This record gives sequence, C-alpha cells and structure tokens, in this order.
Amino acid sequence: MDSQLDTIRVGKKEVWAYVTACITSFNSGCKELTIRARGSAISKAVDVVNSLERSFLRKVEVKEIKISSDELDDGNKKVWKSAIEIKIAVS
Repeated sequence: MDSQLDTIRVGKKEVWAYVTACITSFNSGCKELTIRARGSAISKAVDVVNSLERSFLRKVEVKEIKISSDELDDGNKKVWKSAIEIKIAVS
C-alpha cells in the first residue's frame, strides 16, 4: 500500500479510543497519521502520541507539529480556538 495520510480528530472520547484508532490505521498499512485537536482536547492529543510511543508502537516518530488558531462562528460572534496537528509516522 502506498503511503497515505489519514487524520484522527481528537475530541470528547477517552484517550484509549484514539490510541486504538491510530493502531488500527497503522495495522491497515497506513505509514503516516495526523492527529488533530482543538481547544481543551489539545492535551488529549499529546497524551495519545505519548501513549503510542510509550506503550504500543515504540517506532513512532513525530514528524511535524503545527499549532494554529481556527476561527469558528458561535452564533452572533466569531470565536478563535487554538488547534494542534501532530504528524506521526511508524517505521
């Protein structure tokens, strides 16, 4: 399978749900993943990567980390939410 790029969006679920999703993607032949989170889920995204490195996939490499702010429409006003994208690869 060619190197494809998948995105895991981290939100309200438990950390282990996202760890399982990453492992499933890697076992399906995916070589790179992007883990994306906004707001309070940013720390959970970091926990997902740390859990993968520490417990499951010792050959995980963090390729790139991007931080940004996303503009969201909250009814009558625009709100800025911090965001993170962590690109990881397995060798």
